[in-house]
Amino acid sequence: MRKYQFLILFLLVAAAFVLRLWHIDFGLPELYHPDERIATDEIGRFVDGDFSVKRYNHPPLIKYAAYAGLTAVTLIKGYSPEEQKARITLFMRFVSLLSGTAIVAVLFFAARAFLSFYQSILCCALYTFIPMNIFLSKYGAPDALLSFFFLLAVLLQIRMLTHYTKGIAVLNGLFFLLAVAAKYNAVFLVIPFTFAHFIAVRRAGQRLWSSFSVVRLLLFCAGSFAGCFIGFITLFLGDWKYLFGALQYERQHLFAKGHYGLTITGWDYFYCFHFIRSILPETGLLFTAGIFGGIIILLAKKNPAAYLLLLAIVPYYVVVESVYKVPVVYQRYILPLMGLYCISCCLFFDWVSGVVGQRLKADKTQVFSVLLILVMMLPAYKSVRYLSDMYPDTRMQMKSYLKENVPAGKRLLIEWPGAGYYPYLFDRYRIVTKPQLRLLSNADYVLASSLMYDRYFDYPDELPEKTHFYKFLFQNAELIYIAKPEYETYLIHNPELRLYATQNKRTQNARQK
Repeated sequence: MRKYQFLILFLLVAAAFVLRLWHIDFGLPELYHPDERIATDEIGRFVDGDFSVKRYNHPPLIKYAAYAGLTAVTLIKGYSPEEQKARITLFMRFVSLLSGTAIVAVLFFAARAFLSFYQSILCCALYTFIPMNIFLSKYGAPDALLSFFFLLAVLLQIRMLTHYTKGIAVLNGLFFLLAVAAKYNAVFLVIPFTFAHFIAVRRAGQRLWSSFSVVRLLLFCAGSFAGCFIGFITLFLGDWKYLFGALQYERQHLFAKGHYGLTITGWDYFYCFHFIRSILPETGLLFTAGIFGGIIILLAKKNPAAYLLLLAIVPYYVVVESVYKVPVVYQRYILPLMGLYCISCCLFFDWVSGVVGQRLKADKTQVFSVLLILVMMLPAYKSVRYLSDMYPDTRMQMKSYLKENVPAGKRLLIEWPGAGYYPYLFDRYRIVTKPQLRLLSNADYVLASSLMYDRYFDYPDELPEKTHFYKFLFQNAELIYIAKPEYETYLIHNPELRLYATQNKRTQNARQK
C-alpha cells in the first residue's frame, strides 16, 4: 500500500472507532443487556479467584479477554468493590469495541480480492455506518468478537488459494478455533476451509494424500489446538460437565423449545427472516437488493475466491434461518455475515456502474461513488439518530418518573425484570415477575416493555396466555405514564415503557367478569 492509501484506511478505521466508542458506557452501573449480566457475574468470580466457567451457553473467550484487560489496568489503577460490576462490563464492551473497529481493516483486505482500492474503501465505509455494526460493538456480548475472527478466517482462506504456506495453515487453524471460542456457530467455517484446501492443493499440482496436503492439514490442526487452548482454557481445568450441559440447553433452545416458548421458524418468513427483520429496515432496499445481485454475480464468476465467499455465507445463513428465532436483538445473529454482504453489494453496484457508465459515457468510478453514497444514506442517517437518542434512554426516563411519583416499597409486576429491558428497580420496589391475571391483585403497578409485549402481539398464537394478559392490561388498567422514544426502539435501546395502575375500579371489575 502507498502512504496515502494507508492514511485513507487509517482515517476510516479511526472514524469507526469513534462511532463505536461514543457513549459506550451507556446504562452503567446498571446492566442493560442480559448476556452482559451473566458474563459480568462469571468474570467477578475470576476476580475472586474462581476460574471455572459455569455457563458455556456462549463460549468464554470474551470473558478471558475482558478479565485480562481488567487485570492489566487494575495493576496500574485499582477500583472500589462498588465499581467492580460496572468496570467488568465496560471491559467486555471494550473487547467488542476493538473487535468491531478491527473488522473494518480486515474487511478492506478481504474486499481487495474482488474490488479496486477505491471500491474497497467505499465498501468499508458502508460497513462502518450500518447501525447494527456500530451498536453491536457497544455491548459486552460476543457478536463483534465472533465477527472479527470470522472475517479474519475468511480472509486467510482467500489467501490460501494463492499462497498456501505452512504459516497460513497454522493461522487458519488458530483463528478458526478462536472464532468458535467467541461463538459456536463459527464452526461452519470448516466448510470454506475444506474447499480452499482442496483448490490450493490442486493448484500446487499435488494430490490430496500427498505430503504437501497432509503436512498443511496437520499444521491446521496444530493451530486449532492452540486456538482451543487459548479460547477454552478453563476446559483444561475440568469444566467439561458445564460445557455439555450448556450445549444441551442451546440445542433445546434453538431446535426444540424456542426462546421462552416462542417457536419462530425460517419457514414463517420463507427463509428471509433476517433480510425482512434485520437488514432491510436499517439498510434499505438498495443495500438489500445489492446483496442478492452480488450473490448472483459471485455465482457467475466461476472463480474459486467467489465460491469460497458463497461457502462462507450460505451454510451459516441457512442454519441461522433454520433455528428458532429470538424475538429481540436478532440482528446479532446475522452480524458475522455483514462484512461479506458489503462485498457482495459492492460487486453488484460495480457491475451496475459499468453498465450505466457505458450507456451514459460516464466515468465508472464516479457512477460507483454516487451509487454507494445513495446506499449509505439511510443506514448513516439511522445511525446518527440512534446515537443522538442514547441519552436519556426511555429506561432512565421511567426510573426518574418512578422515583418522583411512586413511593418506595410498592409492588411492581415486571416480566423478566433482569433482562435489561427495564430500569433496575430491585433496590426500591418489591417485584412480582409472572405476567398472569391472577397475580394482578398482588401488584400495585405493572411496568410493561415493548421488547416483551411486542413479541406476543406479533405472534399471538405462540403464547396465548401472555398475549391475553397484555391485551387485558392495555384495555382495562389505568395508564399512568408512558416513556416513548423520540425516534424509534433499536435493539434494546429506547423501548416503549408503560406504567399501569392495577388497584383501580375498572381493572377490578373487568377481572371479576
